[in-house]
Amino acid sequence: MKVKIVVRGREFEFDPTERVKVIEYSPEAIVAVRGLFYVMKAIKGVPRIYDLPKEDPVESWKKEFTERLLRLLSGEAETTKVYPQVDFEVLTENLRLYGGIKGTGVSVKAEVLKPPQVTGQGAYAMLQVDSELQKGIVKASPFILPAERVGFFYAFNKFMFAGGEERPSGIPKALGIAAEFINGLIVVGDLRVEVKGMQCKGSAVEEVRCNGLPVNSLTPDVIDTIIFKIASGLTKEGDLLIVELPELYKSRDEARDLLKEIKANLVLVTGDPAVVGP
Repeated sequence: MKVKIVVRGREFEFDPTERVKVIEYSPEAIVAVRGLFYVMKAIKGVPRIYDLPKEDPVESWKKEFTERLLRLLSGEAETTKVYPQVDFEVLTENLRLYGGIKGTGVSVKAEVLKPPQVTGQGAYAMLQVDSELQKGIVKASPFILPAERVGFFYAFNKFMFAGGEERPSGIPKALGIAAEFINGLIVVGDLRVEVKGMQCKGSAVEEVRCNGLPVNSLTPDVIDTIIFKIASGLTKEGDLLIVELPELYKSRDEARDLLKEIKANLVLVTGDPAVVGP
């Protein structure tokens, strides 16, 4: 599956199955990867589609898939109200999806490139159509570490731990990219990581501390390392982790070592392409 994001006339192409994709930093690149994040999140949310009218299963499937994808993207836009201004195209062997995200205005269209050969009827026919047209669609779980991640962590780290009803995890989606970052990295259980010789701990009942020091006493490079270690522990092979400016709070070598620990496929926006190493 190929994904193209267009920002102010600049095209950015992605393959969610590529191990590492490096993009040179620019304001447009930041907008593009955030657009990629939302498109991938919406695609992952579209379920299998079986129960449709039988008159024309291909057209019925296309209409239903488009409407569901549109609802998911529009729902996010209405909640966050900080959507990137992008046009997008998602291309597989059998299907082309395209549209735009313009603030809270979202459009989605679909084109079937290779109509499936339907040999059955009823539910079996719909199973054939859905299987063929969703084949090639990559439903990777997307995560994002935005450039502002250290500030977001300072402000909201106590909400990154799964708790009970008295202390729910996560922050409101209306906080936009901050919410996507925080809510995507919810820690179940206790956090215990070593950073620069310090023991850093946190839980649903105890805010993050390193050797007893609270978050507001820690330097940005320590906070960023904690964030990378959380992301490394929560993401897995086949996921998609977008990292904006991995070198922003640390040296090239430190950033490179932390990126090597991550099993998910990476999309990196960086001013230092050497951060990925040889």
